[in-house]
Amino acid sequence: MAAVPMLKEENYPQSVTNPFSSRMPVTDPDQFYGRYDQVQRVAESIRYWQPYAVSGEPRIGKTSFLYYLIHPKGVRTLHKFLALIGDPNGYLFVLVELQRLPVRNAIGFWRYLLDRLTEEARKEAAEPTVEQNTYIGSLEQESDYYQVQTYFESYLKQLEKRVVFFFDDFDIVINDLDNTEVVQVTDKLRTLKEALDLNGRLNYIIVSTEPLVRLLKAKGITSPSPFTSIIISMTPLGLLEKDAADELIRETLRHGTEQDGPVLTEDDIAFAYQLAGRYPGILKTTCYYLFSARYEGITDYHSVRQNIEDDQNIRWLMEALWERIKHEEELEELPLRETLFQIAQGQVPPDSPAFRELRQRGIVDDSMSPPRIFGDLFGSFIHHPPSHAVTPFELTHLESKLYSYLAEHVGQTCSREQLQEVVWGDKLPGSLDALEQLVKRIRGKIEPNPDRPIYLLNVRGQGYLLQKDPSKLN
Repeated sequence: MAAVPMLKEENYPQSVTNPFSSRMPVTDPDQFYGRYDQVQRVAESIRYWQPYAVSGEPRIGKTSFLYYLIHPKGVRTLHKFLALIGDPNGYLFVLVELQRLPVRNAIGFWRYLLDRLTEEARKEAAEPTVEQNTYIGSLEQESDYYQVQTYFESYLKQLEKRVVFFFDDFDIVINDLDNTEVVQVTDKLRTLKEALDLNGRLNYIIVSTEPLVRLLKAKGITSPSPFTSIIISMTPLGLLEKDAADELIRETLRHGTEQDGPVLTEDDIAFAYQLAGRYPGILKTTCYYLFSARYEGITDYHSVRQNIEDDQNIRWLMEALWERIKHEEELEELPLRETLFQIAQGQVPPDSPAFRELRQRGIVDDSMSPPRIFGDLFGSFIHHPPSHAVTPFELTHLESKLYSYLAEHVGQTCSREQLQEVVWGDKLPGSLDALEQLVKRIRGKIEPNPDRPIYLLNVRGQGYLLQKDPSKLN
């Protein structure tokens, strides 16, 4: 059966745009739905000046959640939120998108943090009254680690507003800095938080894919961290609440019908839930293909499903979820895959640590009886995961993204643009040579002689090619 033709946005009439086409994090607070309990907990952490950490799977909505917390018309318009934090004008909310970190080392971290702090202070007209040339000059000079920290701390102490840093992708700090620098940065963040002259004036909300303790453990930093000891870790950001998922579909669709677009039937919406469950990134992609199919007058669900399964981002996400489950199984010694197979076969596993972990992360939906995999797309995938999903190499999260994609296309040249999309999505990489540095680190782990690669090759002017998958060699 023929698959649904790929309907490109430029082929829509000017009056009709697929309302589900954006795969970017949600920046408009009017288009953010749900996460009620998490919003309340963040408000409590700000009120009591308790650092807070949020983790979650890829495309589960972590960055959208952070944008909603930051946006002036987001949580700061909610009465319950304001009842806890008080006057929002007394705060300086500073978003720190670590994917944009220009130089990935300790001094680069503090320079970027100072840059973001001064930028937000200027925007809010909250700069200290003292002369700021010293701070601006510190960014232009080759200041050492101690000097940059000193400038940052001094600037922070002169601000009249309370400061809350919202860190996105904190995995980067732990994964990309060397162990000594990770300890230096996290220890200093704790020291600043507990400084007497900053008491009640500095807080952190930290977002990462993995919980901080697990990130440190995977990096080989096993000593108890003073930093994590002051942080409350929230239950991972899991599936959307049912009413929020309904809003996501129906409110987004309403914008489409206002421009004379097709209408999704109740059967269509039920089909979307069957494939994607309440996993927001997958649900939006599923609705995108349904909307396109209805616009073309195609009603065959099998063809729609085939197009979704062939979607590059969906394939990457399925593999990323599987890789993360495998990695955690090894790290925490939990039978996660065995538990998943039991659930996929309709068996109800005992309320074990493995089951609770999968439920909290949104991989398992226990809102129905018996519990099920969150959606049929991933349920089908786990029965036939690609062989390249297993590698003998210890890869970081970003390295695994890149390597898995190259291994899926063994013998094919993959362009730089393709690879950057796979690794960083719609966000800009942290530096101009970020892809080259990632390739260099992978070569250091898979090549007998990284200076003379025989597996991961550069195709001049085009991109990179994985000539052979060394994980499959005897």
